[in-house]
Amino acid sequence: MQVASTNEQNIDLQNVQQQVIVNVKSPQGQASSIQKKYRCYFKDCNYSFLCLAELKRHIKRHSGKHKYDCDLCEKKFFSPKNLRKHKETHGVI
Repeated sequence: MQVASTNEQNIDLQNVQQQVIVNVKSPQGQASSIQKKYRCYFKDCNYSFLCLAELKRHIKRHSGKHKYDCDLCEKKFFSPKNLRKHKETHGVI
């Protein structure tokens, strides 16, 4: 059993699988449905995901912990990818 820990609670990720049908439009404007299995269960959060890895990444946002700090300003990020993208605004690649 995998448990994700946040400041608010410990989460049993095996019990979060719920089917959510999401209506989307294709680039051509055609409507279709996508079945998203994993839904965030935090209060007032309506996000749902296709795979468990995406849900785990999302749950980190609820923790409020930012592991990646910009050394050029005071912004903080949840992922190194977002930090790298932000640094481009400073002209750093």
